[in-house]
Amino acid sequence: MMCDGSTPLILAGHGLEGVADPVWPVSFYELNRYFPNTSFQDRQPEEVLAPMGIYPIHPSEKPAGDVVEKTEPLLVEGTGYVQQWSTRDYTPEEAAAALANEQQNLMWRLDSVLQSTYDRGYVHKHNDGDEKFSLTADNRQLITGLYLLAQDETDASRKFRLRTFDNTTVQYSVEDMKVLGKGVMEYTVAVLNQLWDYMDEINSATKLSDLPTIPDFIEVA
Repeated sequence: MMCDGSTPLILAGHGLEGVADPVWPVSFYELNRYFPNTSFQDRQPEEVLAPMGIYPIHPSEKPAGDVVEKTEPLLVEGTGYVQQWSTRDYTPEEAAAALANEQQNLMWRLDSVLQSTYDRGYVHKHNDGDEKFSLTADNRQLITGLYLLAQDETDASRKFRLRTFDNTTVQYSVEDMKVLGKGVMEYTVAVLNQLWDYMDEINSATKLSDLPTIPDFIEVA
C-alpha cells in the first residue's frame, strides 16, 4: 500500500523516547515531527515505513449509531492495523440538541423545496393541449392580477397575452383567463398546504425518528 497525505497512520512499536505507543491518527505530513532526522518522500510504500513503526490505518465500515467515534486501530493478522469504532446512544441533552438542529435544517430545506416546486412550473390544459407557465413570484402575481381583471371585465372579446414556460406568446379569452387564474391559485394553495403539513410534522416531532422525509419538490395530484 502506498502512503501519502491522505493516509491516516499509526505509530506503533516505534521505540521513540518520550512518545506514547501507539500514537494515532498521525498525518503523513507530521512524520518529521517524530522523525526529524529522516526525509520522507511525498509517497512511500508501507514496507519502507514499517521498520520505523509507522503503519497505515486500513479503513473499516462505520457502524450506525447516535454517536460514533473512532477508537484505537486493531492489528489484524494478514491485513494490518484496521480502524475500530465505538457507538453509544445520545444522552437526553444530546438527543434534544440533535433534534433541534435537524428540525432547523429541515425547515431551511423546505425553502428550497418550495422554490424547486415553483421552478417546475404549472401545466394548464388549454385548447385541447397543455401549456406550461413559469411560477416565479412575478409570474404568479401577473396571473393573479390578470385573473382579477378578467373577473371584472365586461368586454367578452378581450384577450389576455401571456408567455409560456418555453417563451411562446399565447392569448387567453376572459373566461379562459378566469380558469387559468383559478387553477394557478388552487395549485399554489395545494402546494402550501403540503408545505405546512411538513412544517407541522417537523415542529411536533419529539425524537429524530418522528421527522418526515422531505422530497425534492412538492407534487400536487
